Amino acid sequence: MMDSFQMPLSHSAGTANLSTDPEMENKVKKASEKISENLHIFANEPSLACYRLQEHIHKSLPQLVLKRIEVNQMHRELQGKCYDLEYAINAIKSMQKSHDHFRNIHQLILQAITAKQRLNNEESKKSDKKKTTPAASPTTSK
Repeated sequence: MMDSFQMPLSHSAGTANLSTDPEMENKVKKASEKISENLHIFANEPSLACYRLQEHIHKSLPQLVLKRIEVNQMHRELQGKCYDLEYAINAIKSMQKSHDHFRNIHQLILQAITAKQRLNNEESKKSDKKKTTPAASPTTSK
C-alpha cells in the first residue's frame, strides 16, 4: 500500500502515463502536511483557549480578591467619613438656627449688666450718705 502523499500526481486520472515530478510531489506533501496541521490546531483550539483562560484566571484571581478586599475596606472607611461629615453639617445647621437664642442671651446679658450697674450706683449712693451722716453724728454725740 502506498501512502497518499507519495502517489504521483497527474492532470488526468485516466492517463496511463505517470510522470513523476519530485518537486511537485514535495510541494503537495508539504501543503497537505500544513493543511493537516492547521486542521489539528483548529480542532483543538477551543480546549487551548479554555486552558489559557483558566491559566489567566488562576494567575489573576488572587490579586483580584485582594483588590476587592481593599476596595471594601476603603468603602467602609469612606462611609464612616461620610457619616461624620453629615453629622458635622447638621451641627452647623443647628448652630445657624441658634442665632436667635444667642441674640436673646446677648440682650439678657446687657440687661443684667445695666441692672448690676444700677445696683452698684444705688449702693454707692447709700454708702456716700452713710459716710456723710455718721461723720456729723460722732461730733455731736461727744
